[in-house]
Amino acid sequence: MTTDPDPESTPGLVRYLFDLASSRTSSRPLVAPSGSALAQLRRSMSYPNGIAPDAIPHLVHFTHPNDPREREHYLLAALFALWHTSNPPVRPGKRLGSALKQLAASERTRADTLMARLVSAPREYVAVPARGAITALAAARIPLNWTGLYFDLCRSAEWDKTQRWWATQYWG
Repeated sequence: MTTDPDPESTPGLVRYLFDLASSRTSSRPLVAPSGSALAQLRRSMSYPNGIAPDAIPHLVHFTHPNDPREREHYLLAALFALWHTSNPPVRPGKRLGSALKQLAASERTRADTLMARLVSAPREYVAVPARGAITALAAARIPLNWTGLYFDLCRSAEWDKTQRWWATQYWG
């Protein structure tokens, strides 16, 4: 968490999401059975349990109901789809705190508010402030390190350390 993950350790889920996003802008065949895959993944944000039924076919190979990271996988996929709705796939990107710091250069009050919400949200409620942050970063076209965000979200047992790491990236 204190360093960027090795690019070689990119989880299969993140590679799959990039393939989905890339298939919209290339002649490559879709990885998923539907051209509306990103919309289906985004819908998970509107379900109380964070899992939209039409997102399940896209993520079934990366998680299962007994996986303690299941919600984080669906959250990451929804946030990824939200950012890539209006932006092409971009690598490499910035860690979440650093990306918000870049946003602060032009929108200090908004970025401060977004970061404060992220670092004060209990783990089970992070989806709402994360959605606000990703929406702002997408509008500003600031790319994210999705592998880093994957590992940040999946370390639920160390949630307070994840939040402090984001704060260090932002205010440090």
